[in-house]
Amino acid sequence: MLRLRKSISALFLGATLLAFFCVDHIQAQSILDGKLTGTITDDTGEPLPGVTVEVTSPALITGKRSTLTSDKGVYVFLHLPVGRYDLKASLQGFKSAVQTAIHISAGSSVVVNLTMAPGAIEEEVTVTAVSPVVDARTSAISTNIESDLLDKMPTSRDPFSDNPRNGCPG
Repeated sequence: MLRLRKSISALFLGATLLAFFCVDHIQAQSILDGKLTGTITDDTGEPLPGVTVEVTSPALITGKRSTLTSDKGVYVFLHLPVGRYDLKASLQGFKSAVQTAIHISAGSSVVVNLTMAPGAIEEEVTVTAVSPVVDARTSAISTNIESDLLDKMPTSRDPFSDNPRNGCPG
């Protein structure tokens, strides 16, 4: 019994010493980022689904992130590194809404609600067509007649001019 007690004590002491000396290799779990969320509404207070929401910051590796609002007009950006952010919301038919200098700190959950006013609807029409070839150096008029049309044309009763092709120059 005494032997068992000594071996358990030695095992416990060994585990404690191992944990103590390995502490510098173990990193504590910490929250190093934040969250940005909010709701996009129109000027009457109704939520706007399908709004493109873009967040930009030098703290982001790519410089920007974008998402679309849900059916209830809600957007969420998770895991944003600590820093200052600019937020832009855009939707066709509405003026863009911008919020600048949003500070995200570690573990924070920042809520930014935006209201978008109706704007002018812009359309761009591009017409692509081949322009007709016009020769400005000559004023000649020409007509091309297909051989099927010539064969179907009525002919005169004169045997010498029975073929309409005989009457066409060239």
